[in-house]
Amino acid sequence: PGEETPETPEEPGLPNIYENLIYKFSTFQYWGGFSYTIELTNIGDEPVFGWIMEFDYDGKLNTVNNATLTHLGGTRYRLQSDAYSDVIQKNVTKSCPGSGGAYGGEVLSNVVIKRCYDINNINATLDFKITSQWAGGFNYSITIINNGSEPIYGWSIEFNYDGELNSAWGGVSFENLGGGRYRISCPLTYNYIIPANGGSVTFTGGGGVPGSGLSVATLNGKSISVK
Repeated sequence: PGEETPETPEEPGLPNIYENLIYKFSTFQYWGGFSYTIELTNIGDEPVFGWIMEFDYDGKLNTVNNATLTHLGGTRYRLQSDAYSDVIQKNVTKSCPGSGGAYGGEVLSNVVIKRCYDINNINATLDFKITSQWAGGFNYSITIINNGSEPIYGWSIEFNYDGELNSAWGGVSFENLGGGRYRISCPLTYNYIIPANGGSVTFTGGGGVPGSGLSVATLNGKSISVK
């Protein structure tokens, strides 16, 4: 079968669905079982961080590589990304090969591909500190604290600052959006997961004119608090 676009059910939390991930399922039968490969391709413009794929299969899947496989009961299975497959950049395909017992054909049904966490439940805080200062400039640190019960996979923060920020370091993406608004996004290869229950990530940067602090902050589009 060719590439398939997963079904998108009308359910609460629709922003959690990855509509730009498409999958391809292929199999090879042999005596006593079969091998299979699930390929996920990102056809969107932005990287995907952390994904879960749930589906029905009429046969029996036993193992998988490059992800975690869970049998949910009956014909329902869950495939979840791991360190190899967590990040899928645009126009990139990640492959998850595995093996099975009873063969059920080359079709998956009722497929849903979604985030590893519920974006609607984001509960986080930005902690901004000026770490050093001199005539004409300063260095700062920003810590993103995850107060929620789920890890956050992939992060992009926006905020207002009444001073002047010039850069951010540590592999992050820094954008001055104008009017005192800034956007900083996580690296693609590390530090993109914010652990749950008080876990945090920190990055540093430099600025020109110091201000009084951050305001109107969001993380992945959801409002968060600032210190």
